[in-house]
Amino acid sequence: RTAPLDGLRGMLTLPANGELISMFGAPDGAGGHWPGIHLGTRPGSQVTSPCDGKIMFAGPFRGYGQMLIIAANGGYHVLLAGLSQIDGSAGQVVLAGEPVGKMGSGRGGRQDVRQGQDGQQGNASKVGGERLYIEFRRNGVPVDPAPWFAALREKVSG
Repeated sequence: RTAPLDGLRGMLTLPANGELISMFGAPDGAGGHWPGIHLGTRPGSQVTSPCDGKIMFAGPFRGYGQMLIIAANGGYHVLLAGLSQIDGSAGQVVLAGEPVGKMGSGRGGRQDVRQGQDGQQGNASKVGGERLYIEFRRNGVPVDPAPWFAALREKVSG
């Protein structure tokens, strides 16, 4: 399966069982917009790679908890953030559906609160909690990941 990600629209499986709780372009509470989507998951949910690719980054990143960046064919990078545990390392090749981490236990997850220029607290997301952040980038530019996931196509489009 070395097809570019473009050819897999509507065919990918979500990286975790969950419910779409924030769409691409939704306000981030700090005057900007999320360049990805959030899935509400159950505590301890397993996270799998949504596509074949190579892990380019695996580790903590700012307030996003544990983050994975997977390079996929066609100039795409897939970011998965908010994990509490990563089961992979940079340089590792992963296949679609392969386990790559777990979400947090849901017990007292720390909050990542973005602050806008006016000092107002923004959209809080649990770090290592029950919100999985998914972002697709093509040649460095964020693109809406929802159309790639079979489970989200109908919910987003209709």
